[in-house]
Amino acid sequence: MCFFSKTEYAEVFLPLSLDDTTEDRAAGTISIEASGAFMGARRYCYATYSINTKYLDETDEMYGLLMNSPEITVKVIFKIRKGKVKDFKIDLNSLAEACRDDRFRSLGLLCWGLNDKSYSEFDKK
Repeated sequence: MCFFSKTEYAEVFLPLSLDDTTEDRAAGTISIEASGAFMGARRYCYATYSINTKYLDETDEMYGLLMNSPEITVKVIFKIRKGKVKDFKIDLNSLAEACRDDRFRSLGLLCWGLNDKSYSEFDKK
């Protein structure tokens, strides 16, 4: 009997979408979702990031890069334990390369969620 199982990591590239809200922009945050099939299920990897204070006056420009590049794919690193996905990380270097903008490397993770449906399907009341 094994009480400890080795944690594994898997890297996949998934398409990215932007959750563009006035509240996020005003707060200096960016919320994005990478989604796609992984390990036999559709995964929705949602994350909200704070924009580095030295780039706050460039928030609209950063949003513009994400909105005007609908074909962005980013590397997502999944953490797997006992055959189940436990966590994920959107690789910010991959995001910066996809947007051709190093400002995205300095985003700070505020919150995240690994969901079975998209943020756009949640009631936003």
